[in-house]
Amino acid sequence: MTLANRTGSDSRCCIESGAPYTWIHAEDPTHVQMVEFEEWLAGLNDFSRAHEEGEIDELFEAASEGKLEDTGDNHTKIKPVTHKPEIFELRLKSGLKRPHTYLRFYHSEPVVRPKNLIALHRHIKSSDDAQTDGLAQAISIHLLGESINWA
Repeated sequence: MTLANRTGSDSRCCIESGAPYTWIHAEDPTHVQMVEFEEWLAGLNDFSRAHEEGEIDELFEAASEGKLEDTGDNHTKIKPVTHKPEIFELRLKSGLKRPHTYLRFYHSEPVVRPKNLIALHRHIKSSDDAQTDGLAQAISIHLLGESINWA
C-alpha cells in the first residue's frame, strides 16, 4: 500500500482492540525545534500553558488508547506523513483566536514493538520548511532506533 492509499486509521492510535499502547519518548530535547516548542510553552501565561499542556496530554492519551480517528479533512488529529519509514503525525491547533499555532508531533509504530508508540519529534508548524525539517529529524531518530532494533 502506498502513502496515497494510507490513512491515519492505519495507525495503532486508531485501533482500540490493541490498546493500551505505551509511549516511548525518543525525541532529542536539544534539537532547535524542540527548544522552540518548549520556549513557546514557557512564554504562555500560567492558564494558557496549563490549557495547552492539557490538550497535548489529552491527544497523547487518546492515541495510546487507540481512540483517535482520521476524519479525512484538514482537522484530522492523525495523518500518515511517510511510508518508508512509516511515520504518523499527530496534529493540534492551538489558541482560540487567530493566528493559531499549529503543533505537530511525529511518531512511529515499529512492528518489533507492538505495544509501543515511539515519539520521535515535535515542533511548531510555522512554514513548509519547518515541516520538512521536523520530518527529517523524525526520520533520523526512527532510522537510528531501527538500526539498534529499538533496544
